[in-house]
Amino acid sequence: MNSAMWKKIGAFFLLFLAGFGLLLCLAGVIGVWVFNTPVTDTVTSTLSAANGYVELAGTTTGLASDQVQTMRQQMDSLQSQVVDASAREKIQREIVPVVVRLRNTFVTLRTAAVTLNRSLESANRIPGVDLPTFTDELQAADQVLDQVNSELTATAAELSNGSVDGSKVAAAYASTSDKLASLQAMLDRWTGQVTRVGQALVAAEAAAPRLIDWTSLVLSVLFLLFGAGQVCLIARAIRLFRM
Repeated sequence: MNSAMWKKIGAFFLLFLAGFGLLLCLAGVIGVWVFNTPVTDTVTSTLSAANGYVELAGTTTGLASDQVQTMRQQMDSLQSQVVDASAREKIQREIVPVVVRLRNTFVTLRTAAVTLNRSLESANRIPGVDLPTFTDELQAADQVLDQVNSELTATAAELSNGSVDGSKVAAAYASTSDKLASLQAMLDRWTGQVTRVGQALVAAEAAAPRLIDWTSLVLSVLFLLFGAGQVCLIARAIRLFRM
């Protein structure tokens, strides 16, 4: 087999490989834009779902803050009253039910936080998305509420005695007020986190379609450049085949 024949065989394989590469490039260009819209829809729907959980967390946090504020006002009112049976009735009738509602609100808030963190972790798997997740600070709220409930129960029992120790009751009021203030501070920090995550989500949701379009454009250019190289190889193979 002479050298001319070997050249033709080599040209044939080069033509085959370059043609196959060109087909891959064309398929890549088409595929990039075929998948552009579904990927954009998936990303925006993921970010929108996370934003919905952020709104739920924000609403629930606002409700918890209102309930804590109500309790603080009630405790301030108690501290200005005469230490007698009416204070005990107010604790049992007005304040303890708020503790129960507040506990239920924190349960809802923690559930929303867990779901939101999962949603944020899913969103962070998207290239170019880096959203902050929430700290597990809400777990401590249960302990504080247990302490508040215990102090209120003990205070109500003390007020039921025939001889009430006013200084002891006043100290219990002050301790309960301090714990409610710590709850309020925690909710304020949580509100700040919700606000920051919400802002980051809005920015990511606005930027994601542009980022996907630019990525599609860059990939298309790369495929076209690689395809141009394959065309050059095809032309070279044809010349070799004709020699």
